[in-house]
Amino acid sequence: MIDFIKRIHPLRLAPVSPDMDLFVEAACQELPFLVHEYQSGLRLNDWIIPQSWEVKKCLVDGLSITHPLAVWGYSNSGEGFHKTEENEYSMFSYPYKWEWYYHPEICDWGVSVTGNYIELECEKKPGKLYVLEYTIPGRSDAKVILHAHNCHAAQANDDMSGVAVGMQVMKRIKSFNGKHDATYTLLVSPEIYGPLFWMNGMNDLNKEIDGTIKLASLGGKGSLVFQKPALAQNALYMDYVNEFTTFRKVHGNDETVFEAYGIPSGSLTRYPFPEYHTSLDIPERLSPYHLKESAWAIESWIQDLEKGILPEALFTGLPRLNHRGLYRPPNDPLHGLMNLLPTYMLRKYTIGSIAANHQLDYKTVYDYIKKWEEAGLVRLPRQ
Repeated sequence: MIDFIKRIHPLRLAPVSPDMDLFVEAACQELPFLVHEYQSGLRLNDWIIPQSWEVKKCLVDGLSITHPLAVWGYSNSGEGFHKTEENEYSMFSYPYKWEWYYHPEICDWGVSVTGNYIELECEKKPGKLYVLEYTIPGRSDAKVILHAHNCHAAQANDDMSGVAVGMQVMKRIKSFNGKHDATYTLLVSPEIYGPLFWMNGMNDLNKEIDGTIKLASLGGKGSLVFQKPALAQNALYMDYVNEFTTFRKVHGNDETVFEAYGIPSGSLTRYPFPEYHTSLDIPERLSPYHLKESAWAIESWIQDLEKGILPEALFTGLPRLNHRGLYRPPNDPLHGLMNLLPTYMLRKYTIGSIAANHQLDYKTVYDYIKKWEEAGLVRLPRQ
């Protein structure tokens, strides 16, 4: 995963840019993506796909500066004296300036380098925005989307780490050789623009998608956090996750697009991290182990989804438990689960989701439900 991130990191990526063509080429060497193209100027709900943007020249006091973050994203050409904005993280790094990606009507010119006289030449012309889609069909009607964004110049953790983790997970699913039920799709695209225009072109696909997970900033050493979908009633089962929290409590972007189409959309992240949106977000600061751990977390959720361990009730209503040795008193960690288990079975929760809902160990929950099966109240599918 690190090797791919290192290959991409020097590129001056933007939602539409010549370097995005290079990214697409590199990504398609990793997986056989289907590439969707959307022309500059295409409109949807007042969102407009921007033009292709390229920095032709950046001179600061006559010295050529080529760092991808030296020029603010979608800057116009300009020349004159310029005072650099202070970077709140470090005076020795460039900030990542992205605001004009989404406000082309207010673009000016600007740089993030120290100097007096600036000579800046930028070119804007019609281009294409790309959405990369890789789908592995399953045996059932269940459809799940993993997605990550690729439009941040020189940002290793945000979010080339999410792209790399997503590709690693898809390679793992491919190794199942079709022995899985759900259909899995990985989308890689510029944030907001990509999912929005992709969904708009998919007709009634939103009625078929069961949920999405955003993969964001997964290569740092911070704790893994899963943000639940906006209206989620249940938590996902996922190993290695330290906290389950509410929608967009930590951060967010593309989740809002899918939620606007009625699709439950969570996200997995290690945000915040100190190098966020600065030139210090480099591959050398990423942790290979934590990238792998992030992939393992997604794989653990997939395993729970694929196991499909849905306890089936062999009763209607509320069963009496105490004479069967299944009652748990209020001070027992299983008390809340005991009260809700009939409801969980009606709503077809997996054992992993039940465990996550109550922040209990998977084996603890499985062993308790197994006792219900031994008492003739529940049927568990054979593994």
